[in-house]
Amino acid sequence: NATFCYIKAPQKAKNTLLNRSLKKLFNYSIPSPYQKKMVKLLKAKPYDLIIIEGNEKLIEPISKHIPKEKIWFHAHANAFSFYDKAIAKAMRNCGKIISVSNFVKWEILKNYEVSKSKIEVIRNCVDFKIFKDSTTLTGTSRKAKVKEEFNISPQETVLLYVGRIIPEKGIKELIEAFGIIQHQLPVKLIIGGSFGHSFGYAGTKNKFYYEIQESIKTFRNKVVFTGFIPNNELHTLFSITDIAVVPSQCDEAAPLSVIESRVAGIPLITSDSGGIPEYVNEYCGIIIKRGKDFTKNLTIAIKELIKDENKRAKFKEYNQLNIDDFSTERYYIEFSNLIKKEING
Repeated sequence: NATFCYIKAPQKAKNTLLNRSLKKLFNYSIPSPYQKKMVKLLKAKPYDLIIIEGNEKLIEPISKHIPKEKIWFHAHANAFSFYDKAIAKAMRNCGKIISVSNFVKWEILKNYEVSKSKIEVIRNCVDFKIFKDSTTLTGTSRKAKVKEEFNISPQETVLLYVGRIIPEKGIKELIEAFGIIQHQLPVKLIIGGSFGHSFGYAGTKNKFYYEIQESIKTFRNKVVFTGFIPNNELHTLFSITDIAVVPSQCDEAAPLSVIESRVAGIPLITSDSGGIPEYVNEYCGIIIKRGKDFTKNLTIAIKELIKDENKRAKFKEYNQLNIDDFSTERYYIEFSNLIKKEING
């Protein structure tokens, strides 16, 4: 049984100037109303373990009231490739760190004084009900309607990018490659996500937005921007996709878009970013080394996979037969076993 306690966050942060000054001068932050309420709730009961999901900034206020052995941190993203005093303090103030990839584990070990025994790796998972049967879930008529809505002809190969539309995700490189390919082959690019660093519906018409719009002005009819799509509706996009592209230029921890594509049985073209090679191999996709020739090699890889239907079919078959490692059941067993081991000794 689970009990959920919702703490309403304030719309506007107070004392931001004071907070920045204290942070800079004394490396101290004023606890937010959320942090105060959270600590109050956690102190009210004798919990066996407290697992902090993704936000290392919550470790310090909790560790002032709860023994650090009872505080675990679940690292979803890579914020550890360079040394940061606040993160170092957070790492010292928790009893265990759970990482989603070996890449993140080694970044922590490389840059922070943390023992190997303190870090466990549990790979990410996705909901098979949404992605494994994406075509069935969407339905033939809905699939046809979506293709019609996006003006996709039967002859066009559909490329899909899903994620935030920000420079470090490799969008610019993808569009540059696509700009070359669309002159040579019948193809459509679907970009599912919103502009800006915020997750969810918050779209930002920033400088990068206008750069991207300018870069596609000669082939705008070949690119579809869907805006933000909730996770439980992504199967609609995956059901009409021939090739998924994850061209990240930053060091990713373990992007869900890679796992979602694999579970949906879609051939992948991705960069060698961070933890991605731990989730992709030569039997299910093409991995491209980042660097000065990335866009050139991305163009070659996309063209190769569009033309080689046999290779796409092999990637698809491999994905359909080798996805058990990404199930929520496997994830639950590994996570719960780790917790039981800690509690029961």
